[in-house]
Amino acid sequence: MVAGFYGLLAGIYILLFGYSPILPWGLCQNCFLRKQIKDDLHEQYPKSIPLIEPPSIDKTVTERIDDLERFLKQFICDVDYMEELVEDEEAEEEMDNEHGGDVEEENVDEKIIE
Repeated sequence: MVAGFYGLLAGIYILLFGYSPILPWGLCQNCFLRKQIKDDLHEQYPKSIPLIEPPSIDKTVTERIDDLERFLKQFICDVDYMEELVEDEEAEEEMDNEHGGDVEEENVDEKIIE
């Protein structure tokens, strides 16, 4: 009796929310979330959604590339981490220039020649 009740609850859960984390699309996600997400994407990308819809004819190649880069930054790649690395490198270069980084390089060159 308990096993039947558990099976019924598991079946309802799978019907509503999907079977596994890999395929999580049950009735709730199919009916409500997909439409909402697609509408939000159409607001951000009015002509066509990159990687999902075929490109519209009136878009130039540069517009398509810009949209694709923005889409990848938003949903696929963690670009913030890479941007922090670039900012850190720029800050180190500025500090080296302020504290006489050129003098240290000259000293290193002199030691190598000797």
